[in-house]
Formats: sequence, C-alpha cells, structure tokens
Amino acid sequence: MKKILSLMTAFIALATGMTMFALQFTDGNIVVYRVGDGVATLTNRGNVVFLDEYQTNGTFVQSVMLRTNYFGAQSPLIGSGTAFGSGLITRSVDGRFILVNGYGTDLGIFTNTSVQGNFASSVPRVTGLVDGQGNSDTTTTRTNTDFDSVEVRAAVSPDGTNIWTAGDSGGVQYGTRGSLDSTQVQTTLGNVRQLHIFNSQLYFDINNPSSVTQSVVICTNNVPGQLPTATNDVLSSFLKAVNEPSPEGFLMLKLKAGGADPLDTLYVADGTLGHVAKYSLVSGTWVNDGAIAGVQAAVGLTGVRNIIGNQTNVVLYITQGGTTLTGGNNIARVTDTTGYHVAPDGGDLALIVNGTTKKALRGIVLAPTTNSDLALPSGAGRLSVGPAIDVFAKALTSCPDVTETDVFSLANPGTSTILWTAMVDAAWVNLSDKNGTLGIMGNANITVTLGDITGLSAATNPATITFSNKTSVVGTTTRAVTLFLDPQTISPLTDYTALGPPTTGPFTPSNKVYTVKTGPAITLNISKLNNSTWLNLGTTTVSLGACGSTIITASINQAVANTLAVSNYTETIVFSNGTSSVIDTRSVLLGVGFQFFCDDFSTYTQNANLQGQNGWAAVGGSFNEPFVHDGAVWVAATTVQAAGDEPTKNFPQLVATNTPTRSMFCAMSITVTSAAPASTFSPSRIWTFFQSANGVGYARDSLTVRDTGTGGFVFGIRNNGITANTNVFSATARSYGTAYNIIVQGEVGNTNSYVYVNPPNGTLNTANADVKMTLVSGSDFNVGSAQIGNTFDNAAFNYQAGIAISKMCVTTNYTDAFNDLPTGGPSDPFTTWQTFYFPADGPNAAPNADPDHDGMSNTNEFLAGFNPTNNAARLKITSIVRTDGTNVTITYLGASGDSASGRPSSYANVLYSTTGTPPSYTNNFVSTGQTNVLSGGTGLGQTATFVHTNGATGPARYYRVRVLIP
Repeated sequence: MKKILSLMTAFIALATGMTMFALQFTDGNIVVYRVGDGVATLTNRGNVVFLDEYQTNGTFVQSVMLRTNYFGAQSPLIGSGTAFGSGLITRSVDGRFILVNGYGTDLGIFTNTSVQGNFASSVPRVTGLVDGQGNSDTTTTRTNTDFDSVEVRAAVSPDGTNIWTAGDSGGVQYGTRGSLDSTQVQTTLGNVRQLHIFNSQLYFDINNPSSVTQSVVICTNNVPGQLPTATNDVLSSFLKAVNEPSPEGFLMLKLKAGGADPLDTLYVADGTLGHVAKYSLVSGTWVNDGAIAGVQAAVGLTGVRNIIGNQTNVVLYITQGGTTLTGGNNIARVTDTTGYHVAPDGGDLALIVNGTTKKALRGIVLAPTTNSDLALPSGAGRLSVGPAIDVFAKALTSCPDVTETDVFSLANPGTSTILWTAMVDAAWVNLSDKNGTLGIMGNANITVTLGDITGLSAATNPATITFSNKTSVVGTTTRAVTLFLDPQTISPLTDYTALGPPTTGPFTPSNKVYTVKTGPAITLNISKLNNSTWLNLGTTTVSLGACGSTIITASINQAVANTLAVSNYTETIVFSNGTSSVIDTRSVLLGVGFQFFCDDFSTYTQNANLQGQNGWAAVGGSFNEPFVHDGAVWVAATTVQAAGDEPTKNFPQLVATNTPTRSMFCAMSITVTSAAPASTFSPSRIWTFFQSANGVGYARDSLTVRDTGTGGFVFGIRNNGITANTNVFSATARSYGTAYNIIVQGEVGNTNSYVYVNPPNGTLNTANADVKMTLVSGSDFNVGSAQIGNTFDNAAFNYQAGIAISKMCVTTNYTDAFNDLPTGGPSDPFTTWQTFYFPADGPNAAPNADPDHDGMSNTNEFLAGFNPTNNAARLKITSIVRTDGTNVTITYLGASGDSASGRPSSYANVLYSTTGTPPSYTNNFVSTGQTNVLSGGTGLGQTATFVHTNGATGPARYYRVRVLIP
C-alpha cells in the first residue's frame, strides 16, 4: 500500500496554511536552514525544519517553522536529520523568496526506514517557497522516479515561478511552482549538491563525478542567458576546480576590475576537507588561490561583496556541520580582503553562532526582500486537495473487507466560501464525508476506507474519487484507487536454506514457518516434489474456510540429514488446492558440509532497509545508506561513510572440503554506478570475504572497482594480511550502469584468487578469469561473513562505490555459484536490448547515455521500443496551433517499435489533455481512435496529428504524448 500519510493536527497555526509565528524578515540579515527542534533526536526518518534568522553579528531574530501537516495541496516539509548535504537553500534571483527542500510526509510515520529511502510517489520531494513576510508555499512536489530513494538537496529560481531542483542521483530537474512532476534537464552527471543562478546562467556542483578527473565540477548550460527547460539543455560546459572531494555551498562573484568575464572568482565550501577554497578565472582557467584557514566542515555558504574606495571585500557566512565536526552546527563569518586572484585572508574568522545538540544547520542565504505574492488567503475561493498520491491496496478475494485508512486534506486558500463534494464510482470505497462548506482558509479531512469487497474478481479493481468545487469548479480533481485481489497468499516469500557439518549436524535453522491465507474456502495440499526424507512438513492436507489461515512448518529431519554425504540437496515445497492446481512453491536447500547461502533481493521487502532480512544487519553504523528497491540492494556512492555503515551477513563457519581445489566462491549479479577514482583513492571494496587463519582475522579476496578516468571502470581483487601486492586489476574496462555476473574465487590449498566476469559456463576454467592474483602463501580458513560496501572508515580509504546487487550467493562449488546466477550472464530484457544495439559494451550502452543525441536516454529508448542509434525516433509534440478560433491542432512525433531488437513492433500512443496542472491528465483520445496510426519494425518516429474540438475555449490546457507499454 502506498500510504496516504495521516494528517497531524497539533500545529493549529499551520493548519490555516500560514507559517507558524512568522514575522517579516529584515533586509541584510542572514537566514539558515535548521533541521531539528533541539528536543527530538536527529534521525534519517525525519525531523522538523526551521528557517532561523540572524543579524550579521549573530544576534538571533526569529525562527520560521516549515509546515508539518497537509493543508490541501500544501505539503508538509520535513528534513533528514542525518543527511548533511540536504537543505542547501538559495534565494531567488529577484530576492523575494527562499527556496527550501524536504520530504512530503508527516513526522513519525517511518520507524525503520529513512524518508529519503522511499519512492517519491509515496514520499514526494517538496520544494518550499518562503517570502519576505514569512508566508510559505509547499505545493511544489516531485513524485517522478528520478527522486526515488534519493535525497533532495537544493532548488533555485529566478522569480519563484520556474524552479530547478537537484538530488543525489536525479541530475538537475526543471518544473514550475505547484507542479507535481519535473523534467530532467541534465542527465550526464548525478550526485548534484548545490544549485545557483548567476548572470542568467544555471550552475551546480557535483560530488566526485566518475566521468571527469576533477573532484569538483561546476557546470553551466551552453546557451548564455538561457536557462534550461528541456532534457539535455545542460551540456558539458565545465568549470573545473581540482581537489574538492565533497563540494557543498558555493558562491561566484566578479572581483577583477575591468575584464570581459562577468564572474571571475569562486568560493567553494567542502564538507570533507572542511574548508572554503578560493578560485580565480585566469585566462579561461580556474586557478586555486588557496583556502580560508580555520573553517571546519563547511556546508552552507553565502556572501556579500563590498566596495570600499579602491578595495573590494567579500564577507562570507559559512555553516559548519559537515562530516567531521563534532558538535558542529555553527555559523562563521570571515572577510576576504585580498580581491581577485590572491590567497584569501581569513584573519577575522569568528564564530557568530554556536550550535546546540539535536539541531543541525545546513544551507545559508541572505534574507528575502519584503515584497510578497504568497500571502494567504489570496484569490477567489478554490478547492485544494492533498496529498497528490493515489490509493493502492492488496487483499484476499471474497473476504468482506480490508483494513486500510487513507486521509486526504481539502482546503480553501481563497477569499470566498465554496461548496465541495466528494464522490466515488465504486461501492467498496467508503468516504468519511461527501459534501460540505469550506470558508476562507477553511480545511477538512476526508478519510478513505475500503469496505465490503465480496464479489470482486481476482486481479486489479480500479475506482476513482472525484473531489469537486461546486461553487466555481476551480480545483476539481481526482484520485485513483487500485485494489489488487489474490485468491491465496503465502508468506514469507523467501526460500528455506539449512546448513550443517556432515555426520554430526545440527543443520540450522532447524525449521521455517510459512503462513497461508485464503479468500475462498479450499482444501490445501502441501507436498514435496522430490519426496526427500530429510525434509518434514508436519502436515499434508488442511481444510481452510473462507478467509481462513494456517501455519505450515517445514523442518529438517536431523537423523536423516546426518547420514547424507557432503553435498548440496534440494527440494521444493508445493502448495496446491484440492483440484491439484498449484498455488505457489518454496525451494529448500540443505547444505551438508558445503557452505552455501543465496539471497535474491527481488524477494525482499521493496523500498526497505536490509536490516533483519535473511540475517543481514549493519556492522555497527546507523545503516542509513542501503535500501532494497527495484529487485536489488542499492548502496549509494559517498566520499565518507560512518563506521560499519554497510549491510553485512554472517554465515556458518564450515571449512571448504571440496577437491582437488578447495575454494570458496561468491557469486553476484551486480551493477556499478560509480567507483573510486584511479588517481585519488584506494579502490572501493564492494564485497568482502572475511576469513580467519590461526585465530587471526583478516580480509581476503575482496572484489574491488576503480574508475578508469575514461568513462568506465575495471574490476579487481584485493587481499589483506597475506601479501603486499594487495590490488590487481583487469585490463578490460566495463560500463557503469550495466549488470554483470561476477564470481569471486578464493583458493584454500593453493595461492590464487580469481574474478570471473560473465563466465560462459559452469565449468571451472581459470583461463576465463578476468583478474588473477597470486598470493605469497595459502592456508586453511573459515568463512565469517559477506559484506556489501567499502569496509574502510578512515581518511586514507574514504570512498564507497555506488552499487546495486540483485543476487548474492556463497558456496564451495563453482557450478553451484554459476547455476544460481542468470545462465550465461545477465538475461534481463534491458541487457538483451543493450547487447543487440551495443555489442562492444562501451559507454554508449549505459542506461543514462544518449548516443543519438535525441534527448532520450537508453532507458527511455528501451521502454519506448526505439532504435537508440536513430535520432528520428523520439517522443515530441512538434506544434500546437489554434485553428478556426475554437479548435486546436496538435502535431506530434509518436512511437514505433523496433521488432529487430526483440521488442514489440508497435505501441499505443495516447495524446493527453487537461485543464488542470500536470500530471493530473484527465482526458485522453483513445476512445476517438487516436491510439496508434504507426507501423512498427524500423524504430523510427512518425508524425501524427489530432484536432481537439473546442480545445481553444475555456481555461488553459496542457498536452502531452505518452507511449502505453504493453
């Protein structure tokens, strides 16, 4: 269920849509983003956000608290208490607004997962606008997948209408105020931190981009004076500043007297090195002038240029609280009196604000001007509905009801009273109220529950809730309800693996419990496909009444298992109904002597922390980074990580006994999104094989990755404690974003380690190894654990790779390792598609690459069924023309599949129109024949037209063209 988060009512002032206790800001003061109220512990699950105003000498003026509940479409805006890179606020170019980012969910909803770890469709990323009067607007939300499971960090705007937003992997996004979706205008580089507009140009900094050798890249769109609004408007025009591994806030000014360059001086706050560095533009090259001494863990940065006689000074205000400052959260002020291209002067550095515990300071800006257009109430009465999230639920067929509660907020931010109604087109959806009156700034909560679902068919059942403004129509909107019904469910989804030594046992875990629930009454049969005597099921037949449930316990027959030879044994539990129709199955593996475990992350709880799943846990850190989604466990790249902040799993300590080469094998299906730079860091460990010899623990046979500096990476192997030659790398470059099958081998009786990449078959052949390491000596070992992510937490090794692992197996048998990966290498549809068009496996094959420069990434070309090497194949509305005064003719390029790649030969194309705000498109033209007039087979786009009768009358309309994927 995508939860519609319950609405808090504790802050009555916020429920009116106003900012709580807000006073007018004062020109010339500074404003800082603060997360945390000083009482609640800072957590990645969400804390309240404040804008604190100070005089330039550090005297406190006021705190403006951001919204913590819904008021119609006005969203809550809470922050992550642990993500120090979030909250890099900006001031709009016209000076009227502060732009602040956060997460659209109520406090206290998440207890085991972080706010940034959730999909944007369930926890929207919110950009708030706060004006000089202290009024706020939080209607700008981002629900598109570019923000799934990532931080939202900064936003910028020239005027409060057009807004650019950045996150840690979604590039740079463009949208308008109040919109629910955005366009990714920059797709080449991810992990964006701060955004700014200087001299009508968009600039942003990036944390360790893998595609360039510089640590800091500040980019601008190619067209001077034109801000980007379409995909890839921002291209690779780089201002490169070297040796800033964790750039946060930055400031660009003109300090040189005369000269043609409108911006010639750059200050960069670095959260890892902790300083503020200064760069000057000299003959087209940015030159490092040094750093301001005494600054610690710099994050936010703003400043003012003062001209006094012939001297130009820059007064900088810096928030300190990055990754290394204990008890940080300070604000420092310093004056650089040296001007253009001279080492900065930090002699008057002073802390003007000393932080306290359970508060974190992030971005800092100058106070906005008192001009305002956000004052509420404003305009005629209108209906506002929030959140902008649909309802999704799952239940059992024929059961009378499903426990589900969702809440929508209805509000009237206008100056006149309105009448409203709420109607639903399905009897099984209940609304707590269906009509009412909303006065000026009035609001009401509507609770949605699912009632009697008896008689609904299995599979998907849709419904629509319509919220209507009966007074002026303005604000009428809909929300979709989707109910998916299953006849039976079996949980958990995971299979059963038991391990133990031969002859003596015990084999653990000794049993596994499955819960079966049913909608209609059935006779449940439980059987063993191979009739193995080492597995007991306890029962074979159970009669279940309607909406009944039972527990099935699978257990190991220890006496029989003790008689088995060293090997792996498999069985399948079959759940079927009385007609022998199979409901579901679960695999069982018994490892006798052999060490074996295999985790398929597609069976894990999606969008969740790994902790507690199949024995995975954190080594000791806060475990903020990894989350399971899209069938894999994802670990975000970072330059500094807390000790033990990776997922780890212990498995049985059994000696490898297979001959003639006694080895341990770790098999993975893995995608690398970034790696350690070749010239800067030691390589990133993305998996570690812990072993112990003679009671002394050390790490051995770790898979590593290192950036090539030319757009790709290489796999390697690392060994600690045995040989000084700890790293060996392949000569074959690999592509970021591409899935690879990896097997890592560590020999026991000999002295070698190997890495196999996409091995061709299940027969061990060291000639197929991508990497080989010869060790000084070998010894017997016990296996302790597997670990995903870098194992280092000190300054010398402070880089973690960006990775996704969809499956991970450890065994003492090479064939088993191979068989538990996709046969012959990854065989998912996208990889097949990549191989077809890009057999050389180069940078052009990457998911985010755009080799034909048509504005569509490979991912989108794949989904649309296009040929990615032909730039005529793309989706685009080419013209919208009003004809006859009332009608609108829309011409657009539509989809045509390329059957040669194995994709469908054609797709349905639908042109959407709405009188509301995208993406709430309510009218499409499928019913009038505008489904697909295109022929497939070539991958080319084809022009189609549609005349929208009376489309030029009435309120503003929006159009878009979509591909309906089969």
